[in-house]
Amino acid sequence: MTAFRLTPWVGLHTLGSTWLPLKTEIQEAAEENHMTFLGRVLRYLFWLAVVSWSVRLLQKLVGNMAAGDAGGKPYVDVPNDAVKQKLVRDPVCGMHVAEGLALPLSQGGETQHFCSVECRDKYLKGVQEVSASA
Repeated sequence: MTAFRLTPWVGLHTLGSTWLPLKTEIQEAAEENHMTFLGRVLRYLFWLAVVSWSVRLLQKLVGNMAAGDAGGKPYVDVPNDAVKQKLVRDPVCGMHVAEGLALPLSQGGETQHFCSVECRDKYLKGVQEVSASA
């Protein structure tokens, strides 16, 4: 089927318009193939963007789940130089702790370092019991 269009009006000497065929079937087929190729490229780019966005979102979700799986323990801010410091031993539980992170307790000119408040309280309770019995 051939489609026709009116030629544009050029001037006063044209009293009417002539009918011209729009495109041949070969031209239409070539244009359809070109549009199909362009459509495929655009579709490929769209799905590439969707998949990459989905992967990035999944990475963030998995990263947040892994970071949130700290066993319910609160976040502890560790100073940068704490790792370079020497280790001290907790006298109650025997745990080794960096000196910068340990809780110091000075008694009688001697400094003891503890890993937690609980260990420090146990130590103080033991010292009080020893001094009370003496």
